Amino acid sequence: MTVPASGSTLSWGSIAMERLDGSYVPYTTGTKGNNVPVYNIFKAGSTGGGDTAGSTYPALATASPGYTNINARATAGTLFSASMWWSYNQDAVAGYTMKRRVETSDSTGTVTGDSVDNQFTLSGGSPTFLSYSYLTTFGSTPPFTTTSNIPTSNKYTTFSSIGFGISPANPDLPQSGFGGFFGDWGINSVTKNSPSSPSPALNPGPSAATIGVFNYTIFSSRGTPGYTVKNTLSSPGNAMSYSISSGDTVFFDYEQSIYVN
Repeated sequence: MTVPASGSTLSWGSIAMERLDGSYVPYTTGTKGNNVPVYNIFKAGSTGGGDTAGSTYPALATASPGYTNINARATAGTLFSASMWWSYNQDAVAGYTMKRRVETSDSTGTVTGDSVDNQFTLSGGSPTFLSYSYLTTFGSTPPFTTTSNIPTSNKYTTFSSIGFGISPANPDLPQSGFGGFFGDWGINSVTKNSPSSPSPALNPGPSAATIGVFNYTIFSSRGTPGYTVKNTLSSPGNAMSYSISSGDTVFFDYEQSIYVN
């Protein structure tokens, strides 16, 4: 929880709690000390102001909104204003942003308009996986799923799966031979898209050339009504290697074109 972005009144005690515990809540007298020295809220530590703080305040969070102005006042040691602390977040992490999506289209026009669940999972880093699953329709462009403030020490280094699943209730599909043979379903092409922003755009991962048509495995089953098809690439390519800096945006942006016989 952070200091609110706006409101009627800021509390020095609650700001102290944000600085000490990362939560903008009422000050706990006794547990945290009887004094709330504004000096230490700005300057960290527990001494140096008019009163000794009951707790040792940590360094300012460099990734927090408002850090530059707050730090300037802390360095100068003057004009300690509460209004500078709007939106301050003691737990802010200097990290990067990840955007990911898979778009699935139908090269034969057989299932265009039916629903499709585009899916993939990234492995590596901490947490150890980031999954993407977005239900859309064939041929439409889904939005990016965005995760921000990922520490730069957490690298997502490989895909563990890429694929799609569909289960429309009224399939407009050829039924002859349906049952999971590769001749019925397949991947016509895979494109690794190249976002234009930021420049240069970071879009690591296997290139389209490393994602071959025959890498995919297909599972399908008939039901009443309709059917289920899952198409998964289990080993999409070699591990990725890329440099990442705080503030960067990394894209995992692929387009799959399927065919249906």
